[in-house]
Amino acid sequence: TNTGEPRRRRRGSPVFVTLPVNSVGREGRVARPKAMMFSLKALATAGVEGVVIEIWWGLVEKNKPRVYDWRGYEELVAMACKCGLKVRAVLAFHQHGTGPDDPNWYVVILGNHTLTPIGMW
Repeated sequence: TNTGEPRRRRRGSPVFVTLPVNSVGREGRVARPKAMMFSLKALATAGVEGVVIEIWWGLVEKNKPRVYDWRGYEELVAMACKCGLKVRAVLAFHQHGTGPDDPNWYVVILGNHTLTPIGMW
């Protein structure tokens, strides 16, 4: 039966492509949604199994502690699923030179103090 999903190769290793770190912009929405949908469709047509999305905690919990806004990432996951792609999420709690900043509330609490990142491995 045809489910409308692109056909995947059944031999070899599945391929997951990491989406750009700025796929969800600082305002918490999918950046360039038409271009993103076009790219996701192209990946599916090429036989890619899925995508890897880096979820920046600084965007999810941006304004104050325990107030979460997942909308941009929910929209991106829905777009990928609509194209028949699987999604792997990676939570990013660290700062990145080109990625979103720390949450606004985090900077207020820290004031002038400096934190040293501790590796997880």
